[in-house]
Amino acid sequence: MRLLIYVALMSLATHALANNIIEGNQGSKIKGSVVERFPNPWAMSFISPDRLLVTTKSGDLWLVHTSGEKSLVAGVPKVFYGGQGGLGDVVPHPNFKQNKFIYISYISSDTAGDTRYATVVRAELNIKHSPKLENITTSLEPNPGEIW
Repeated sequence: MRLLIYVALMSLATHALANNIIEGNQGSKIKGSVVERFPNPWAMSFISPDRLLVTTKSGDLWLVHTSGEKSLVAGVPKVFYGGQGGLGDVVPHPNFKQNKFIYISYISSDTAGDTRYATVVRAELNIKHSPKLENITTSLEPNPGEIW
């Protein structure tokens, strides 16, 4: 009887643990839990132990709390979305706690989409009220016709 109860408890414990295991496409596993879902997510970066930024390929930047609360970040530059192009990576500055700078990459165009190219900008992330990007400066933008 004790063995049966032990086996039943182990089965329940293993199942609960399995629900918190996330498996990658190459078979790697981490323990975690889903706090939110996004259409076409592309990148994420933690800006604190309980907050992260998530980009979606179509051009949205989200501020997400590990509790699941999320807010759309305003002020994101116009993104040309299609194929492999869209809003890309988001990376906090090494001194983010002090200066609130983030870097984002995206596909931009100055010809209404006829010619598209990768752009990287630095922006200040203001999260005091509603999250928004301010003081945006271009860090990388190729010259027209340049191939890289």
